[in-house]
Amino acid sequence: MARKNKQHPPSSPAALVSNKRRRLASLDNASPAAPAVSTASPSSTFACATALAAPAVHIVAGSKIQAKVRAVLSALNATAMTESKPPSATDADTAQDGVPPAEANKNSSGIVRVEAHAAGASKLITITEIVKRTLESTGRPWWTYTGVKGTLEEFESRENTRSDQQQRVLDHDAHEDALLDGSSGEGDEDEAFEPTAHGHMSGKIRSIPHLFVYLATKPLPPLKALYGEQRT
Repeated sequence: MARKNKQHPPSSPAALVSNKRRRLASLDNASPAAPAVSTASPSSTFACATALAAPAVHIVAGSKIQAKVRAVLSALNATAMTESKPPSATDADTAQDGVPPAEANKNSSGIVRVEAHAAGASKLITITEIVKRTLESTGRPWWTYTGVKGTLEEFESRENTRSDQQQRVLDHDAHEDALLDGSSGEGDEDEAFEPTAHGHMSGKIRSIPHLFVYLATKPLPPLKALYGEQRT
């Protein structure tokens, strides 16, 4: 007589153990998941590397606008399409940016980074606008990507500077009084003019806004995702 398989109720402990064993067996037999593949395209990777290696033109409050414009155009390999001019004394300012006019056209990637602290931000905007108009006049497209970051710098507050000046005046007056009185400078009065520790205190740290603009002659989608885009 055939032996019948014993059926367990679905809620019984034996049925729960059996179901758990079947689930574990199905997981063991399942094929492993394929590893995640990076979706970054070679073009976007190249664009990021190009932006990091872009030549930089630094703008300060005392920079000469025409010299900086020539430096940016040289970095963009656009000097050949503009009116050629003999070298002048202001070309020395262009070379200080690390973008000599004669060398900038070699291995140019069509992108330059123009940057300035808060004091030179207005000149940076003026220079980039002149460069964009120059590119448009020669029929060349342009793309800009603008960002702001903060850099930490140490500074001495006005209160500390004023206290140091007042202390020096008091020390000088005390020294003159001691000479007039014929005293040796020792005593309780000298303790009142003991130099303070203001001169030995470290300066305060503050965040200085730093404006930078990537100016390119071709689109760079990775920079657009970070900073937005302005184009012709």
